[in-house]
Amino acid sequence: PMDLNFELLLIPDFEPTRQWPVGYHLLHPSSFNSFKHPNDQFRAYYRDQPNDGFNKMEIGLRVRGFLKGWDWTASYFRHRADDGVLRTGKAIASVLPSLTGKGHAKNVWHYGWQDSFGLTFNRPVDVRIPIIPGTTLAMSGNIFRFEGLWEHSKDGTEFLGSNVRVKEYNRYAFCARWDTKIFIPGLTPWARNKYLSSGTQLFMEFIPEKHRTDYIYPWVTYGKKHKHWTVITEELSYELWNGRILPGFYGAYYVDHGGGYWAPALGFKPFFKWTFMIRYINYFDLQPELNRKDFWTGEIVYEF
Repeated sequence: PMDLNFELLLIPDFEPTRQWPVGYHLLHPSSFNSFKHPNDQFRAYYRDQPNDGFNKMEIGLRVRGFLKGWDWTASYFRHRADDGVLRTGKAIASVLPSLTGKGHAKNVWHYGWQDSFGLTFNRPVDVRIPIIPGTTLAMSGNIFRFEGLWEHSKDGTEFLGSNVRVKEYNRYAFCARWDTKIFIPGLTPWARNKYLSSGTQLFMEFIPEKHRTDYIYPWVTYGKKHKHWTVITEELSYELWNGRILPGFYGAYYVDHGGGYWAPALGFKPFFKWTFMIRYINYFDLQPELNRKDFWTGEIVYEF
């Protein structure tokens, strides 16, 4: 009744998430630069990296199938957390060498094991949907996508005054996305029937055991009063002049916290293999440290 594919994943060598140097544009506050050796606390991620091998492999299994127009996958992954948490009682030891410039932080990060269960499915929705009834402004070429994740025994950190304790949690997350092509009266025929590409996305995570003093990567860390975190994003892209001019837009709004960012972009493709892109990112109604970090970026891409 359905086509099935099975995949087995074995990873004998563990690599932690790369932590950018102190003062990097977004990841760390600029106040860290007042430390004597600010980068030392992040080098500890590599000093404490587990030396796993074939006797402690991460292992995963994925099943993929097609059923009545649905493309679906189910997966299981037994693995270490890529983002370490502070070991119980090691809060002061992790930062003191960076602050004083004496010694090095070591044996302060813990990379625990956890189980991750995933489910994804998507399906084309082959109907024309009017955006404004009675007009030709409409969506078509639609695709609905869903991704769900359950992280069992995920490590987090409970802050106890000036110290910490490692705790385990259950984290549930999902992402629903709607991709479509939009016909815009006047513009689409003028642009040789190029449709506006749109992707709307809703992401939410939920950790029922989380308390106000708990820090859990990646999102609910930043919502101390919340056990959940919700983000809505919108992505738009278009092609003009036979694909030589590429305007685009990306925006995100954090529902629980308020605020977010918007990022218009403009690309130019003068030759087949070359693309020049300029982008502006504006943060609004977030933490003061982040609100001040609006920036421009430029990209040059050569395809070969």
